[in-house]
Amino acid sequence: MPPANTSIGSRSGWAPAGELSNRRLAALLALTALPVVLTTAVLSVPGVMAAARRHLEMPYLSFAIYAVANWLTFGIVVRVAGWRRLRAQGLQFPAAMSRIVAAGVAFLAGLAVFLAVSTLLARAGLPPVRGMEFRDASAVDIAILFVSAVVAAPFCEEVFFRVLWIGALRARMSVTAASIVSILAFAAIHLPYFGVGGVIFITVWSILPTALFVRFGDLTAPLSMHVMNNAFAYLLVPFVLTAAS
Repeated sequence: MPPANTSIGSRSGWAPAGELSNRRLAALLALTALPVVLTTAVLSVPGVMAAARRHLEMPYLSFAIYAVANWLTFGIVVRVAGWRRLRAQGLQFPAAMSRIVAAGVAFLAGLAVFLAVSTLLARAGLPPVRGMEFRDASAVDIAILFVSAVVAAPFCEEVFFRVLWIGALRARMSVTAASIVSILAFAAIHLPYFGVGGVIFITVWSILPTALFVRFGDLTAPLSMHVMNNAFAYLLVPFVLTAAS
C-alpha cells in the first residue's frame, strides 16, 4: 500500500490480498454499472412507478432509487473485493489541508471545464449537456437530492471508478492507461441521464478527480471535489442561484 502522501503511479497493486483472476476482475468492473441498470429497470416497471409516484415525483424518485442502488452495489463490491483490498487501493480518507485545497482548486477548474465544453458543443452543433429540471421541490425532495447526489453518488462512484477500476487495472497496465479506461467507463454510465453532450463534458471533467486520486493515492481530495461539484450543481444552482435570479 502506498503511503498516504504519495501517488499510486507504481504497479505494486493489491499485493496483500493477492491478484484477482481475470473472471473475478471482469465481474467486479461490470458491477460498477449496476446502479444505472437497477435504476433503469425499476423505473421501467409500470406498477412500481405508479405506486412510488404517490409519494415522489420525477426526478426525485429516480434519485432515491439510484441512491439505494448505489449502496446495494457498494455492499456487493465490498463483499467480493474485501475491505483489505479496497483500503490497500485507496479507500481511505486521511485529513490533510493540502488535499482539501487541491479539491477546491479542482472544483473551480471543473466549473471552467463546464463552460468551455458547453461553448465548444454549441459551436460544433452538438447536443448540449442535458440536465434535469427541479420543480416544486419539498423539503423531502431536497433531502433526497442531498442524500443521493451529494452523499451516495460521489462516495460510491469514487470507490467504483477510482479505487476499483484504477486499482484493479493498474496491475495489468500503466496507471495512465488504467486512468483513461476508468474515465471512459465513468462517463459512459452517465449517458442515459445526461446525453451525448453530458458524456463529453463528464469525460473531460473526470480527469480532475482521477488526477487527484493518482496524485494522493486516497479518496479525500477526489471525493471532496465530487461532493463540492454535486452540491453546487444539484442544490446551489437550482434552489439558490436560479431562485434568486
